[in-house]
Amino acid sequence: EAFAAQCGAAVARVWATEALARESATLNHIIEYNPYAILLTNPEGIPIKTNPAYLELFGSPPPPGYSLFEDEALAKQGPSDLAARVREGETVVIPDVWYSVAAVTPAEKERTARICLRTVVFPITNARGEHDNFVVMHQDVTARKRAEEERQQLYEELIQKERLAAMGQTIAEVAHCMKN
Repeated sequence: EAFAAQCGAAVARVWATEALARESATLNHIIEYNPYAILLTNPEGIPIKTNPAYLELFGSPPPPGYSLFEDEALAKQGPSDLAARVREGETVVIPDVWYSVAAVTPAEKERTARICLRTVVFPITNARGEHDNFVVMHQDVTARKRAEEERQQLYEELIQKERLAAMGQTIAEVAHCMKN
């Protein structure tokens, strides 16, 4: 009977190990193929993993010594209490911000274009309710922001043209009345 219990416990451990391996593979697949630039950090904000989209967006992984919670550029752009809020378990959405990759990533000095990012930072909570890791997801919204700016400029130009047309129409009517 004891042998059967030991065998059952061993089988349960094997199943649990296999389930954990499947979950880990699923998570790695989600990170690897996600179109958003992802940075996974430890509880101190030190990078553990990035995905190909991150490397494509920034050109390289975070520099040695980087910490999410000591990121000066992020501190300037995001809420001042970002670290505290995320460590308390909150998902923080940082307002869209324009910045230069070359200014943030020294290895990318030749990249002079500015990009606009929408960033979300959130904790990964374990079964005990502790925050084991943090995730930073960047979405490049440059094209959308430029399109919005262009649309706004075209709208303002249209309004100006309509005002000029209305003034021209009014002047023409006044001239016609004065002529008669």
